[in-house]
Amino acid sequence: MGERDYMDSAYFGNFMRFANHQDYATIDYSNHFVPKTQYFERGLITAEQFDILPDFIEIIAMYTIQDVDAGEEIYLNYGEYYWKDLNVKPVRVNNVKILNRAVEDLEKKVAKLEREKRSLEFKLKGSRKTIEAYKKFQKK
Repeated sequence: MGERDYMDSAYFGNFMRFANHQDYATIDYSNHFVPKTQYFERGLITAEQFDILPDFIEIIAMYTIQDVDAGEEIYLNYGEYYWKDLNVKPVRVNNVKILNRAVEDLEKKVAKLEREKRSLEFKLKGSRKTIEAYKKFQKK
Protein backbone atom coordinates (compact mmCIF):
# COMPACT_ATOMS: atom_id res chain seq x y z
CA MET A 1 0.00 0.00 0.00
CA GLY A 2 3.01 2.25 -0.33
CA GLU A 3 3.42 2.92 3.38
CA ARG A 4 6.72 1.02 3.61
CA ASP A 5 8.02 -0.04 0.25
CA TYR A 6 6.48 -0.53 -3.11
CA MET A 7 7.55 -1.15 -6.66
CA ASP A 8 6.24 1.02 -9.46
CA SER A 9 5.13 -1.52 -12.02
CA ALA A 10 5.63 1.01 -14.79
CA TYR A 11 9.36 0.30 -14.51
CA PHE A 12 9.83 -3.06 -12.74
CA GLY A 13 8.01 -6.27 -12.03
CA ASN A 14 6.88 -9.52 -13.54
CA PHE A 15 3.74 -10.40 -15.49
CA MET A 16 1.60 -10.00 -12.35
CA ARG A 17 1.95 -6.24 -12.75
CA PHE A 18 -0.70 -6.50 -15.43
CA ALA A 19 -3.40 -7.66 -12.99
CA ASN A 20 -6.10 -5.00 -13.07
CA HIS A 21 -8.52 -4.00 -10.32
CA GLN A 22 -11.94 -5.53 -9.91
CA ASP A 23 -14.15 -5.66 -6.83
CA TYR A 24 -14.77 -9.35 -7.62
CA ALA A 25 -11.17 -10.46 -7.95
CA THR A 26 -10.00 -13.70 -9.52
CA ILE A 27 -6.68 -13.66 -7.65
CA ASP A 28 -5.54 -12.74 -4.16
CA TYR A 29 -2.19 -12.44 -2.44
CA SER A 30 -0.47 -13.09 0.84
CA ASN A 31 2.80 -11.78 2.24
CA HIS A 32 5.48 -14.17 3.42
CA PHE A 33 8.81 -13.53 5.11
CA VAL A 34 11.57 -15.87 3.96
CA PRO A 35 14.86 -16.14 5.87
CA LYS A 36 17.70 -14.79 3.75
CA THR A 37 19.66 -17.95 4.58
CA GLN A 38 17.33 -19.89 2.26
CA TYR A 39 18.23 -17.58 -0.62
CA PHE A 40 21.93 -17.87 0.16
CA GLU A 41 21.89 -21.68 0.51
CA ARG A 42 20.19 -21.98 -2.88
CA GLY A 43 22.70 -19.66 -4.51
CA LEU A 44 20.09 -16.99 -5.23
CA ILE A 45 22.05 -14.22 -3.50
CA THR A 46 25.77 -13.58 -3.15
CA ALA A 47 27.72 -13.30 0.12
CA GLU A 48 27.87 -9.53 -0.40
CA GLN A 49 24.08 -9.38 -0.78
CA PHE A 50 23.66 -11.66 2.23
CA ASP A 51 25.60 -9.20 4.40
CA ILE A 52 23.45 -6.20 3.51
CA LEU A 53 19.98 -7.77 3.29
CA PRO A 54 17.66 -7.95 6.33
CA ASP A 55 17.31 -11.33 8.06
CA PHE A 56 13.95 -11.92 6.36
CA ILE A 57 12.96 -11.01 2.84
CA GLU A 58 9.32 -10.24 2.20
CA ILE A 59 7.73 -11.86 -0.82
CA ILE A 60 4.20 -11.62 -2.15
CA ALA A 61 2.57 -14.86 -3.28
CA MET A 62 -0.38 -14.55 -5.66
CA TYR A 63 -2.91 -17.30 -6.21
CA THR A 64 -6.26 -17.75 -7.92
CA ILE A 65 -9.44 -17.74 -5.87
CA GLN A 66 -11.65 -18.91 -8.70
CA ASP A 67 -11.15 -20.73 -11.98
CA VAL A 68 -9.44 -18.65 -14.64
CA ASP A 69 -9.67 -19.80 -18.23
CA ALA A 70 -6.62 -19.70 -20.51
CA GLY A 71 -6.34 -16.26 -22.07
CA GLU A 72 -8.76 -14.73 -19.58
CA GLU A 73 -7.76 -11.52 -17.82
CA ILE A 74 -6.98 -11.84 -14.12
CA TYR A 75 -8.20 -9.32 -11.54
CA LEU A 76 -7.00 -8.26 -8.13
CA ASN A 77 -8.97 -6.11 -5.72
CA TYR A 78 -6.56 -3.22 -5.05
CA GLY A 79 -8.37 -2.33 -1.83
CA GLU A 80 -10.00 0.88 -0.69
CA TYR A 81 -6.75 2.62 0.35
CA TYR A 82 -5.34 2.44 -3.18
CA TRP A 83 -8.20 4.56 -4.47
CA LYS A 84 -8.23 6.92 -1.46
CA ASP A 85 -4.52 7.63 -1.89
CA LEU A 86 -5.06 8.47 -5.55
CA ASN A 87 -8.22 10.42 -4.72
CA VAL A 88 -10.10 8.81 -7.61
CA LYS A 89 -13.01 6.41 -7.94
CA PRO A 90 -12.20 2.77 -8.75
CA VAL A 91 -12.34 1.61 -12.32
CA ARG A 92 -14.56 -1.43 -12.64
CA VAL A 93 -14.70 -3.93 -15.42
CA ASN A 94 -18.13 -5.19 -16.29
CA ASN A 95 -18.06 -8.45 -18.17
CA VAL A 96 -20.59 -11.25 -17.99
CA LYS A 97 -18.49 -13.50 -15.74
CA ILE A 98 -17.90 -10.74 -13.18
CA LEU A 99 -21.50 -9.56 -13.29
CA ASN A 100 -22.70 -13.15 -12.77
CA ARG A 101 -20.42 -13.44 -9.76
CA ALA A 102 -21.78 -10.18 -8.36
CA VAL A 103 -25.37 -11.43 -8.80
CA GLU A 104 -24.51 -14.77 -7.15
CA ASP A 105 -22.94 -12.95 -4.19
CA LEU A 106 -26.02 -10.75 -3.83
CA GLU A 107 -28.30 -13.78 -3.99
CA LYS A 108 -26.28 -15.44 -1.20
CA LYS A 109 -26.56 -12.29 0.92
CA VAL A 110 -30.33 -12.13 0.35
CA ALA A 111 -30.73 -15.79 1.33
CA LYS A 112 -28.65 -15.20 4.48
CA LEU A 113 -30.74 -12.15 5.39
CA GLU A 114 -33.95 -14.14 4.86
CA ARG A 115 -32.67 -16.85 7.24
CA GLU A 116 -31.74 -14.21 9.80
CA LYS A 117 -35.18 -12.59 9.42
CA ARG A 118 -36.97 -15.90 10.06
CA SER A 119 -34.79 -16.50 13.12
CA LEU A 120 -35.49 -13.03 14.50
CA GLU A 121 -39.22 -13.41 13.84
CA PHE A 122 -39.18 -16.70 15.77
CA LYS A 123 -37.37 -15.04 18.69
CA LEU A 124 -39.76 -12.09 18.59
CA LYS A 125 -42.77 -14.41 18.67
CA GLY A 126 -41.28 -16.24 21.65
CA SER A 127 -40.58 -12.95 23.44
CA ARG A 128 -44.15 -11.77 22.86
CA LYS A 129 -45.50 -15.03 24.30
CA THR A 130 -43.25 -14.62 27.31
CA ILE A 131 -44.50 -11.07 27.85
CA GLU A 132 -48.15 -12.17 27.58
CA ALA A 133 -47.56 -14.99 30.05
CA TYR A 134 -45.84 -12.57 32.43
CA LYS A 135 -48.76 -10.09 32.15
CA LYS A 136 -51.26 -12.86 32.97
CA PHE A 137 -49.13 -13.91 35.92
CA GLN A 138 -48.98 -10.29 37.19
CA LYS A 139 -52.79 -9.98 37.11
CA LYS A 140 -53.19 -12.93 39.48
